[in-house]
Amino acid sequence: MYFFNNENTTNETVNACGHISNDPVSFCRSRPFSHEVIEYLIKKGPFQPTKDDLVNCEFPKDNSGRSFHESWYWKDVPGCAPVKRQWLSYSIIENKIFCHPCILIGRNTKKAWTLDGFQAWSRAISSIVNHECSDAHIEATLKLKLKSISLPLIPAIQEQKKKEVAFNKEVVKDLIDITIFLASNGLAFRGHREGWKDRNRGNFLSLVDLFSKRSPCMAAYTSKLQNSNKKSHVSFISKLRQNQLIDSVAESISTVIQTDVKYARFFSISIDSTFDASRKEQVAFVIRYVHNKTSIISERLIAVKESSNTTGRDLFSLFQLVCSEKNLDWKKYLIGQSYDGAPNMRGQFEGLRSHVQKVNSSALYVWCHAHRLNLVLSRAVGCCKDAMDVFGSLESVFTFLTAGKCRVECYERHYKQLYPKQQMRRLKRAATTRWMSYSVALVTVLDTFEAVVAALDEIKSKKGPDDKKIGHLAGCLSDYLLSERFLLIAHCFKKIFSILSPVNQILQKSDLDLLAAVNCIEET
Repeated sequence: MYFFNNENTTNETVNACGHISNDPVSFCRSRPFSHEVIEYLIKKGPFQPTKDDLVNCEFPKDNSGRSFHESWYWKDVPGCAPVKRQWLSYSIIENKIFCHPCILIGRNTKKAWTLDGFQAWSRAISSIVNHECSDAHIEATLKLKLKSISLPLIPAIQEQKKKEVAFNKEVVKDLIDITIFLASNGLAFRGHREGWKDRNRGNFLSLVDLFSKRSPCMAAYTSKLQNSNKKSHVSFISKLRQNQLIDSVAESISTVIQTDVKYARFFSISIDSTFDASRKEQVAFVIRYVHNKTSIISERLIAVKESSNTTGRDLFSLFQLVCSEKNLDWKKYLIGQSYDGAPNMRGQFEGLRSHVQKVNSSALYVWCHAHRLNLVLSRAVGCCKDAMDVFGSLESVFTFLTAGKCRVECYERHYKQLYPKQQMRRLKRAATTRWMSYSVALVTVLDTFEAVVAALDEIKSKKGPDDKKIGHLAGCLSDYLLSERFLLIAHCFKKIFSILSPVNQILQKSDLDLLAAVNCIEET
């Protein structure tokens, strides 16, 4: 193999391309070339051996006795010294000549100069002249010259690029941390106005500003953004990039979950729907599986989808879509499904569970026991007039004592006087969607009973003379709370809640297994 020493050849290039000879036959039929190979061969230059480099000290002759002449490496220029042809490359392996620039970066060039090689020595001089005057050769030569001139700049450019990549990585790492923090705490990202001088820029940009005080990379990046033209500079913190960061983090988490489920194989799914703040129906998908390495039951949210229709068939189509997106083989490995008792969920013929079981009969349906427990309590209260009065009064007391800052201050003042060593306990609203919230509301009223009654009596005595309606309502609520009918029913339900609330909490644990659930219900 034949090489010419070149002190500018870098160690990296030699290590990557050192096995390549610059004899044109050794590489001309391996196109296309990588950037490293082209750089290496440009530095090596054309292969132009002389007679002294050959075994017999002469170039091989053909049948007519003709051979290549090393004088062809030079071009005669009238009135000037000969100019060396830096493109002509001779192959010792096949006794042919090639065009070095055309091999590396030429377009629309003849195969005789790039692939097959030229060996017609009888017309070699005219062919060499014709080729070096061709448009394709001139274009390739100019491109090669430009590349060779730019080669010394490439290491500096590459080093600068590495620094920029490392810098951007540090910035993106901080942005990912900010995204995870906001998402895990359920905080909004964007603000009303997001200019650098606006105070209410939103949580995301505010945290970026905070990070810039501790992170040199983030400080340099935000300074560059503020001083640059927004239209000409790509920003990592624009509203579009924020959404992309959220999607990327979500995709990464989803990939981890999919991997865990793949190793766990079997899984169950829970689906429920509700209206969000924008009054759109959102369907949540939660899967449960046993982690392959830790053997711990994992419960993970995998998707939240908007659905305008919530029939059993529509939910089944949405279920199939989610499983397809998350690569979940539900037809083979889904062993359980848990929903509420709505007809579109548990319907025997057109419910979601029936559509799933038609395809996968192993997907056992379980009606959520925590939901059933709430329904039992709701129906039990609905059958008792006194119980309805008790829980209706809880909402009335909450609404009345929180209707204005003066009433709130009155309640808090009495609370501090009666319970000076206890932390402030504010009244709770009983949510209609979660029956156990009635337990919290009832226990709070009973535990702060004296403060509630004292506040109602004070409002009646001070506001009643001026506003008969408020005085009457405060008096009615106070009288009812002090009545035997309220106290008896309230304490009965407090006792019931003390038994059922722990059961309800246990049934909603993510790591609960079936045996523990059965034992909990039977013992209760």
